[in-house]
Amino acid sequence: MKMEKTFPRIDEPARFFVALDLMVGIVILMAIISVSIMLYGGLQFFGR
Repeated sequence: MKMEKTFPRIDEPARFFVALDLMVGIVILMAIISVSIMLYGGLQFFGR
């Protein structure tokens, strides 16, 4: 992915937005993993 065409010479805001995107993605990934673990545990608990 080439960001130089869309963001020419804007280094700091681009880096800030990339870090923000990474943090939001990590938070969403952790939420999805925790919800799937809780669903899996609940299904196993009710399955007995």
